[in-house]
Amino acid sequence: MQKVELDRFQTSGILGSGADYEVRAAVDQETGKQVVLKRPVPQMISRGMHISTEERTDRTLQVLEQMGDATENIIPIVGYTERGNHDTFYGDSLGQEYTVIVEERAKGIPLMVGDMRARITGVPVGVGQNLFALHPLVRPPDSAQFPVQEQLLKIEES
Repeated sequence: MQKVELDRFQTSGILGSGADYEVRAAVDQETGKQVVLKRPVPQMISRGMHISTEERTDRTLQVLEQMGDATENIIPIVGYTERGNHDTFYGDSLGQEYTVIVEERAKGIPLMVGDMRARITGVPVGVGQNLFALHPLVRPPDSAQFPVQEQLLKIEES
């Protein structure tokens, strides 16, 4: 894990926003790989209320640094920025300093697949149904291990 400069990445849009972070899709122009850029939620940054998120970010980076590649179930972090004002890169005027985490982009099925309300509102209201469809209680013995996931991934990637 290394410190990186944001000008190395070309963003392609916002993927979502949670309680702590806004997540944007990007491409690493040095490697050509798809990544995500995670920064504290802009509304929190502009109000100077992102300090607790910054502290969690610092602790997360410390733990992941200590773990190294010990687990394969955590998305690898490509790097992180120096804490600073990133208004120019993001095209906003928040006027605060914060850290941006750069992670490899996870492959998988978006939580909003198959639910039109979720696509409109941006809230994954169909998560329960999606998880039930993806993890059936009983799998026929002659079926593939993850048949629904494979079908959805093919659709998403096309």
